[in-house]
Formats: sequence, structure tokens, C-alpha cells
Amino acid sequence: DQLKELYAEGNEFISFLANSEEFDSTYSIESDHFLLFEIHNSRPLQSGYSNDAVEAFLDLVGEGERGYVRNQIESAKKFRLDMQLKGKPAPVPYDSLALVLTESGRISWIEYKRHFSGLLYFIDPPIFSRDRRFALTQHGFKCGSMCGAFSSEIYKKVSTNDWKRVKVISREQE
Repeated sequence: DQLKELYAEGNEFISFLANSEEFDSTYSIESDHFLLFEIHNSRPLQSGYSNDAVEAFLDLVGEGERGYVRNQIESAKKFRLDMQLKGKPAPVPYDSLALVLTESGRISWIEYKRHFSGLLYFIDPPIFSRDRRFALTQHGFKCGSMCGAFSSEIYKKVSTNDWKRVKVISREQE
């Protein structure tokens, strides 16, 4: 039951962030673009948060949260995208890109450009503090095997449906 509650809150956070002005202004999103959730709805994706991001989050929420945070990171492999999410960019699970995936599960960018237009944005399933006041997330875009960028950030809940970014841990380009 606790995982279901976390996944529901994760989907709410993803919807908030994907449709926020901050996300749009960061990436200049156009209507054709897709939002990739770094999960498969049928199998887990090899993905995760860097140690620096996790440690920065623990510095903020307290060392006593370490086990709770680690459990969420492990359970993120079971996270499922709520396909009822609306807005732009259009949310899609990774495995819905079957036309462009190689046998090893990676994106063939030649095939991607043949079937889709625009960049591919992503938001990793968020990690929450036990009191749900803080969330750690990673988001960015991909435009090729050596093209893209991402950011690890911490958000604080300021009201029922609103979050405020309180810390940027890293921004990296590929």
C-alpha cells in the first residue's frame, strides 16, 4: 500500500513538473515532443540517481532517511507511468518506442528520426522524503547517442499541487 501511495505521488509530481513553466522554459518544449519516462512498463531500465544527488538529498532531509530513500530507489524499477497524464509534452513509456529500440533495448537514433520528430525528454521517477515535503528528481533530454543533457534537482512542496525547486545538484551535457 505504501508503494502504491508513493507511485501515485510520483505520477502527480511528474505531471506537475512536465507541465510547469520552469520545465518548459528550461527545454523550450514544442507540441511535437515526447516525454520519456525512464522506466519500461514491461521491464526495468538500467537507470538511477548518482551518489552525489542522493547524498545532497540526504544532507537536506537527514541521515535518518537513508534507508527510506534507498528503498525508493530500488522500487523505482517497478514504477508505472500513469497514462492518464495530460499536457505537453505527451507522456510515453519507454517501451512504447518499440519501433526504434534495438535488441539490447537502446534507442536507435537513426530509426527514431525516421519515425518521430523532435527531442525526447525524460523525468526519472522522483524520490521523496518520508514526510513527502521534499522530492529528488532527474530530468533532461536526449537527441542522439552522444547528444543530450540532464539536471538533478531537489524540490520542496509549497502547497497541495505546487512544488518549488530549492537546489540544483548537477547539470550535465552528453
